[in-house]
Amino acid sequence: MLQGTSKVYPDDNMDSRQSDCSRRAPQEEVHVGQQKRSIFPHKFSDQKYEELYQSFRQQQQRETYFIPVTFGLLFGVSVIISEVSYIVSVGWVHMTLGVVIVLLNIIIGIPLRLKHVHERLAVIFPTLLWILETLQILFHLIVTSQYHIEYSDNIVWQILLLYLCYVLIPISHVWCTVLSFSSVVVYIIIMLVLHMEKDDITKDFLQQIAACAMLYFCSMFLGFMSFIIFDKKQRKAFLKTQISLSVKNEIETVFKQQKELLLSVLPEHLVNELMKDIDGVVDGQFRKIYMSRHEDVSILFADIVGFTAISSKVSAAALVKLLNELFANFDKLAQIYHQLRIKILGDCYYCICGAPEPRQDHAILSVYMGLAVIEAIKSVRRKTEKDVDMRVGIHTGGVIGGVLGQRQWQFDILGKEVMLANKMESSGKPGRVHISEVTRRCLEDEFELEPGLGETRDDYIRHHGIKTFFVKSVKNKIQLRKNTEFTFKNATKMALDKSESPKKVIERRKLLETCKVHSDLNVYRSLNWFHLTFDDAALEKKFQYRLEKYFSLSMSCLPVVLVFTILANVCVLPSSLLKILTFISGEVLLFLITMMALASGYPALFPQPVAALGKTICVNPWCRSSLAALAVFVTMASDSVAMVGCGGITYGNQTVIHSDHDDVCIHPKFLTDCALLTLVSLCALTHIHYILKQIVLVIMAAIHCIFLLVIVNSTFEQYDQTFGRSDDYFGTHQLLTANTIAVTCVCLYVNRQMEKLSRRLFIWKEDSLRQKDEMMTLRQKNEALVFNLLPVHVARRYIGNRKRDEELYSHSYEVIGVLFASCPNFNDFYTDDSITKGGLECLRFLNEIISDYDEILQQDRFSSICKIKTVGSSYMAASGLTDPSSENSPQTRVRLKHLDELVQFALCLQETLDKLNAESFNNLVLRIGLNHGPVTAGVIGAHKPHYDIWGNTVNVASRMESTGEARKIQVIEGCMKILSEFGYTFQERGFIEVKGKGRLKTYYLIGEERHRMDETEEHNHFANPMT
Repeated sequence: MLQGTSKVYPDDNMDSRQSDCSRRAPQEEVHVGQQKRSIFPHKFSDQKYEELYQSFRQQQQRETYFIPVTFGLLFGVSVIISEVSYIVSVGWVHMTLGVVIVLLNIIIGIPLRLKHVHERLAVIFPTLLWILETLQILFHLIVTSQYHIEYSDNIVWQILLLYLCYVLIPISHVWCTVLSFSSVVVYIIIMLVLHMEKDDITKDFLQQIAACAMLYFCSMFLGFMSFIIFDKKQRKAFLKTQISLSVKNEIETVFKQQKELLLSVLPEHLVNELMKDIDGVVDGQFRKIYMSRHEDVSILFADIVGFTAISSKVSAAALVKLLNELFANFDKLAQIYHQLRIKILGDCYYCICGAPEPRQDHAILSVYMGLAVIEAIKSVRRKTEKDVDMRVGIHTGGVIGGVLGQRQWQFDILGKEVMLANKMESSGKPGRVHISEVTRRCLEDEFELEPGLGETRDDYIRHHGIKTFFVKSVKNKIQLRKNTEFTFKNATKMALDKSESPKKVIERRKLLETCKVHSDLNVYRSLNWFHLTFDDAALEKKFQYRLEKYFSLSMSCLPVVLVFTILANVCVLPSSLLKILTFISGEVLLFLITMMALASGYPALFPQPVAALGKTICVNPWCRSSLAALAVFVTMASDSVAMVGCGGITYGNQTVIHSDHDDVCIHPKFLTDCALLTLVSLCALTHIHYILKQIVLVIMAAIHCIFLLVIVNSTFEQYDQTFGRSDDYFGTHQLLTANTIAVTCVCLYVNRQMEKLSRRLFIWKEDSLRQKDEMMTLRQKNEALVFNLLPVHVARRYIGNRKRDEELYSHSYEVIGVLFASCPNFNDFYTDDSITKGGLECLRFLNEIISDYDEILQQDRFSSICKIKTVGSSYMAASGLTDPSSENSPQTRVRLKHLDELVQFALCLQETLDKLNAESFNNLVLRIGLNHGPVTAGVIGAHKPHYDIWGNTVNVASRMESTGEARKIQVIEGCMKILSEFGYTFQERGFIEVKGKGRLKTYYLIGEERHRMDETEEHNHFANPMT
């Protein structure tokens, strides 16, 4: 059993995990969560959302539309029973009325059970059905008026129908009031006409009208309060769900952007595998490696010839824009020719065809791609007026593809075939596509070739005896798409001339469609059929222990009901001191109970001890339901005293009906009307345990039936004798008992449907929040992956802003440290035989090395260092990128502190590799090159982004690594002077020849003496940091 000490789930608090988009959600003119609020319904200020809400309400109430059908069927059966009772007097003719009522309800009720009823019909049918029920009651009154006329006839059905008008018909409360009030007026007019025909307008008749008016208005009040409560609950669920969906949709938008970003850089199967393992733990000796072997793949390398001359003469933004435009066109061509871009290495673009999805025409498509990029570079040549061209090399073979390390993932391919493809590019010529003999055998005579003589320009090619060729021309056209032929020229033109339209912003799903989807959700599969509790115990507990303020509002109906029944009793029933005292006592007790309930819902209006007591009672579902049951029984007991007072009174003849004596019970039928009104009031109570509510309803109905059949039966027998009905098959008290049972059945059905509706609103809100949380989790996983593709300081600017090509990120830095570290003997370690599973086991060890390097970067002391990329066994990092504000520091030591941290990182790399060698009995060595100076950083590719840094500083750092020696860190003279002031010692190597730079004087770092200078000395030591 649920315990009162369990956790409380406030129903009025919004989920705290909401983004800024929730502020743009529609707001009610008087929000239900505010302390100052109106009990009257308010529409959404946005008319579009109001229309969506009305559609939502129709969807939610669709199953309740069958309640009027149930009402009509039971009323028809009661008519048939009553006519059987009167058959001796009026014959069989009036029984047809009951049959017609039953048939009409069945005919109209069938469309309401259809799922795909038009929205307008979904409004019209319930309204027509309610009007039909009203007409049936009035018609039955007219037909039976020839043998008896009493205003209390069928009043109980009218009371119930007035209540259902507000609860079931999907129209505004104003129209509900108009319909119900109109039906009451018509009913009174008909009674007046019927009595005027018999000249029977008396004081007693006017008292009956007054009593019925009290009961009618009470029923309308109950309906109005139920309308307010359910309307506010539905609006609240709608509003919360809309906000939740807005957040969820915004998260989905960002999620799709992130997913597009991931898929633009990594293959889909790799993204899915990485997302699945993002929160995993290392199981085993080695980390999981995300690499797989692919056979029959064509590898293309394309390098820009003359790029250095351009980069030295343009600004950072212009350089990034130029590269972005060029490589964006290359990416478009890659889509056309089914290429997978691997990386952009400075000014080098390389891609593969035939992986991860194998293709038989991979070599042919790669050659077309090579010819297309040569054609595309012509636009750069015209724009810059520089002699730039493309040098393309292609080789075919098996590769291993995947990602290495734990940070800054980039899909890469490794293997000897990749090295050979790189040699094909470096030994080629500008403006030509240079291919190997293996690639030539896969071209199927598509191109005209000529000898490439690559062995004369590269020792590696000559040593392996590889023949090479240049592509001279295209022999045949290629069919890339169905019913469309392309040559490399028109394909290039399509990629260059067609302006890429930006991707449409993902529209937020229409709330109406969401409502329909959730309304069609079979929530009842998770409910117990009998007692309507969730199969999930935790969900049921959360539902029951909600602190819902509408419970206290619904409890306030009971004192009002008792007041109206007192007034009705005063009009037509005899008064006594016992009745007066009972009514007063009942009203006082109801008032106290209601105040206790209101204290839980509106604690600010009550003293703190009272509010605390009320909350303690109303939080527990069993205490709350018991309190409501007590209030209902008090109302019923107060009305039952009037029944006891009517017992034992005799009627001399029919003229007693017009007697003015106070001790004469003239209209005992009103006793049942008041009692059944109490049953209807139970339907208006909300947030009560369903089973207990139904049990209380049945017990109350049973008690009333016992009163009718046992305690006050003599009163009704005398009543029947007065009206000449003693010979009927059924007495009045028996017919009223049947009516009580019928009304109870309708109330039971109403309670069941309202409980389903309440649980549907709850499960819908919970489902929306759950989906939002799932999307948040996916987004967080995607963010983790995105931050492993781009540096964090770049990714935060990139995610959420779908930038155009001309708005890409770029930044110039004055002093940046650049590090290249590679294992020069890894190629000797790497073998692709069966023992190493085609080289996969060798790469597994390389993955461990790079992963350990990445873990070092996660230390706080290296927060200024950013990993740029890995190329094979080479590791590239830079310092000073993450905090550009340090460049403006007046203290030179602060500005250059990141260079000290970069050297410490380099030393940690050496220690880490030595440790791994000792553990694995390997002998890999590390060769490191360092440099500092100005660089340009930026993101190339709006839809396939690649972060990189460019500049002379990067080129020199790369040369320091490639021309250095194993187990040593090589720097140029200017860098040596800066680092010497941080306590490092160097050994002069001398002048070496550096490609593109001439002769440079370099030094090896041999140790560190951690001397720290006073602040007063630093200006002398760092007077010229760039020398």
